[in-house]
Amino acid sequence: MILVVDDEPGITQFILELLESKKLIAKGTCVAQEALKLVERGDLKILITDIAMPKLNGIELAKRLKRQRPDVRIICVSAFCEMLLSDLESAQIDYFLQKPFDPDFLFDVVETCLKLAA
Repeated sequence: MILVVDDEPGITQFILELLESKKLIAKGTCVAQEALKLVERGDLKILITDIAMPKLNGIELAKRLKRQRPDVRIICVSAFCEMLLSDLESAQIDYFLQKPFDPDFLFDVVETCLKLAA
C-alpha cells in the first residue's frame, strides 16, 4: 500500500487518483497524526507526504514512521525548499519533489521505490 498525506485535500485526492489510475493500492489522509494510525493497520510500502503541515510536519512524520517501519520508502513533496539537506537525511527521505511536480515523474519515483521495497 501507498499512503498519501497532505493537508490540502485537493492534492491528496490528485495523488490518489494518479496512483489508482496506475492500478496501485493507495490510501490518503489530510491529517499527519491519522497517518501513523493507518500505518499500524496496513502493509505500507511507500509514504508520500507534504512537509509543511500543521501540528505534525512531514519531516517529523517521516522520522516517527521510520522508527516504526524502517523498511518504508518515503517521498516528500513541498511547495517550498525550506528544508536543509540534513533535515532530509535525518528523516531518511528517499526522494524530494518540489510542487508543482510532473505527475509522470512522481509515478516514476513511486515505481523506483516499489522496486527498492520489493
